[in-house]
Amino acid sequence: VSARDITGRSLTIPALVLSLPAPLHQFTWLLRVRDQGTVDLVAPKGNLHQSLPDKQCNEKTEGSHIGQFCSTAESTIQKIQIKGNVSIIVTPKNIKDLSQEKGPFLNFGISPEISENVIYTVSPLISGPMYLATPNWPDGMNPSSSASWVVYIPQDYMAELQFTNVSKPKCESGHAEVEVGPLDSQDQTHYPSLVVQQQSFYLNMSNCEPKSDRFAVLSNISLQKETKKFLGIILGVVGVLLLLVIIALMVVCIIRK
Repeated sequence: VSARDITGRSLTIPALVLSLPAPLHQFTWLLRVRDQGTVDLVAPKGNLHQSLPDKQCNEKTEGSHIGQFCSTAESTIQKIQIKGNVSIIVTPKNIKDLSQEKGPFLNFGISPEISENVIYTVSPLISGPMYLATPNWPDGMNPSSSASWVVYIPQDYMAELQFTNVSKPKCESGHAEVEVGPLDSQDQTHYPSLVVQQQSFYLNMSNCEPKSDRFAVLSNISLQKETKKFLGIILGVVGVLLLLVIIALMVVCIIRK
C-alpha cells in the first residue's frame, strides 16, 4: 500500500485479520513512499529502543537492514527516518500470538527526502549509558549507505561518546568514515576513540563499496553533570569575597594611621 493512503498515520493490525481463527505470529506492513520521500517512525507512547545483545527486545518491529526495535522504559530513540520504501514486521511480546496485542504499534509520517539512508533522533538518559548501533548490527551496513544520529544533550550536562566495537572493511571504492560535530558548528572530528561534547551534536557514518569485511560500529553515550558553569560561579564568589577582605584590610590600615 502507499503510505499516504493509510488513514490515521498509525500502524495497527486490521480487525478482519485479528478475527481469523488461526494464531497470528507475525504481521508485515509495506509502506511505499511516493516522490522519493522519507518515512518517519515514532513510538505511540514514549521512545523506541534498538535491540542489542545485552538489551534485547521481546516484542519487536523488524526492518531489513535497519534493525529490531521495541518500546521500553529506557528507550532513547525519539524518531527514526528512513529514506524510501519501508517494510515493518511485528512479532509478539510475552504472548503466543498477536491477536491479543492492542495497537497501534508505531506512528508514522511522511517528510521530504533525506540525504542519508536513515537518521535517528535520540535523547540519552541521565540514569545510564545508551548504545548506538549501525543499521543491521551486528552485521554490516549496506554498501555505499549512510546513517546519522542527532543527539540532544540536556542542559547542564555533557556527553562522552565512546566507540566500543568497530569493524571496518577493505574498500574497493570510496571510504568508510565516522564524523562527529556540534549541531550548530561546521567543526568535525574523524573517528577518535573518545569524544566529549558539551552541547547537542551529530554522528555520521558512511560505508564504502567493500572489497572484503564489513562496516559495523557500536558506540555508547554517557552523560556527566557539567561542572564548568558551577566552577565559574564558585570562583566568581570567591573573587568577590577576596576583594571585600582586601578592601576591609585597607580601611583598617587607614584608620590605624
